[in-house]
Amino acid sequence: MSTSGLLSMLFDLLAGSDEYAVIGSLSFLPLTGPYRAPGQDLDVLIRRDIFDARKLAFEAAGQLDVLRLREVAIASASVCSWLLMPKTGFVHLETDEGLLDIALYDETCSSVDLDLGIGLRLSMAPTMLTRVNRLMWQDQVYTAAPPEFTYLTKLAGFWMAMSNGTAQEYELTKHYADLSRMEPIIDEGFTAELRASIRVGWARWVFPGIVQRRVNPFATTEGRPLILGC
Repeated sequence: MSTSGLLSMLFDLLAGSDEYAVIGSLSFLPLTGPYRAPGQDLDVLIRRDIFDARKLAFEAAGQLDVLRLREVAIASASVCSWLLMPKTGFVHLETDEGLLDIALYDETCSSVDLDLGIGLRLSMAPTMLTRVNRLMWQDQVYTAAPPEFTYLTKLAGFWMAMSNGTAQEYELTKHYADLSRMEPIIDEGFTAELRASIRVGWARWVFPGIVQRRVNPFATTEGRPLILGC
């Protein structure tokens, strides 16, 4: 099991397609120095039509499981996940090399959309995929999403922990340590723009602000500082 092996497997499964972007720790660790090794999993965005065209290959590579909304980390704290359990566009592929944690996306000229099931979607600005980086980990070169996205997911986790009284526990995790590690490389202006663009909706309708604050995990960061100084 190795990160290098997971990246090689991903490239084989994509059969040369560039319609993917690595998120999670490998979107920022090469930019901050390898102060910690990534875990035995690889988080990646893959465009839905590419995944669908190669689905048989993905199924042959290991155990493929489609996640329900409550099992998706970024949605687990949303009220939607308490009420609904639809299948989503988030997929786990357990392989001999480790876990491929896949989020399928659809792309339009105005947004990048993640499927939360039964028509629900998490949308963000298309700059999410136009500001990608070419990074290297060990011997593998890959395309990574801007680190600001992963930073925002960890920041949302921290503010949710603050809200539910578990901040002290969160501060002991690698996610909190990563916030400190990432702050020097974060473009604060772009982070603010990306945060403002992330919205939950149904079909092509975006929920209004009062609903966003209930169902959008990233809304927990609005009005709060982007840089914690931790």
